[in-house]
Amino acid sequence: MKNILSYLFIFIAFTSLAQKKELFGKIEYLTVLTFGSASKANSTLVFSPKKSCFIEGKFYLSHSFKESNKVIQHGDSLDHSDTKFYTDLLDKKIYKHHIIDKKHYLAKENIVSIKWNILNEFKIILKHNCQKAIGKFRGREYTVWFAQGIPVRLGPWKLNGLPGLILEAHDHYNQVDFFAMKLEFLDEKTFNKTLLTPNFDESIEISLKENLKIEAKRNVAILNKIIASMPRGTVITGVKMNEDRKMNKEITYEWEELDEKK
Repeated sequence: MKNILSYLFIFIAFTSLAQKKELFGKIEYLTVLTFGSASKANSTLVFSPKKSCFIEGKFYLSHSFKESNKVIQHGDSLDHSDTKFYTDLLDKKIYKHHIIDKKHYLAKENIVSIKWNILNEFKIILKHNCQKAIGKFRGREYTVWFAQGIPVRLGPWKLNGLPGLILEAHDHYNQVDFFAMKLEFLDEKTFNKTLLTPNFDESIEISLKENLKIEAKRNVAILNKIIASMPRGTVITGVKMNEDRKMNKEITYEWEELDEKK
């Protein structure tokens, strides 16, 4: 009898694992960034059990999201093309694909392990029972809601590591928000797995540190272009594009924290 129960347990565990491996899907988020003026974007996450691609849409002014054609440029989304974040839990890497000055860049970084504090609070999002968790990532504390019924340790942007898909997230500065608007599961046979892998052949692979330098240089160029278009004699004060990290989703980085400890 004990042997039968043991085999039954192994079979159930194997079946459950197999089901997890077959889990593919797409989720649409509303991304809201409030860096001074609020802006919104329709973003999409396509995922498998171990890989995902978060396609960050173009940002528009919040008050005229549906009508306006005015694109908002943020420090980590510099050109008008969609920025993509590829997460690979197996290789423990994240690649950010974006275009700066018509050049395709892939900024590579190691996945940062977020220490999540899972709380005994629940709410329903898109008909899924979600649990609350709080964790710190690069200078911001995020409150998120994840669905354990969707056993995928992924989420929007670079947020990951919980025992369920993250459907909603908010930072403690009220500047970064992700809201799940639509979720659908896809058939593994028809799912286009190439969507989960960045194009290394057509992109310049650089480190995260190198990418930050390129973005800072681009920010200065954008600012100079704006200043040049203004009437002569216009005085601009309080603008520090390279210093105000709160204008980006990431405020601090791991190597900076290590330098401070030294």
